[in-house]
Amino acid sequence: MLPILPFIVGAAAGVAGVMLFGDKKIKKKLIEGKQYVEAKYNEGKDGVAAITECVKEKVKSKKEPKEVNTDGTKL
Repeated sequence: MLPILPFIVGAAAGVAGVMLFGDKKIKKKLIEGKQYVEAKYNEGKDGVAAITECVKEKVKSKKEPKEVNTDGTKL
């Protein structure tokens, strides 16, 4: 009895999905939602790239050796 229960639940979920995707209003809303999520994802990805570049610049500037006079004092 229990092994057939997931099959029945899966079939019911499949039928419900087909019914929902068949509705034009819901399909339009899903497409709009997908576009919104993709836009926010790309916005976040661009933000992370900008922060990464800033961090790389700071690390690079800290790694560069400071110029020192022959007597050991900094310029």
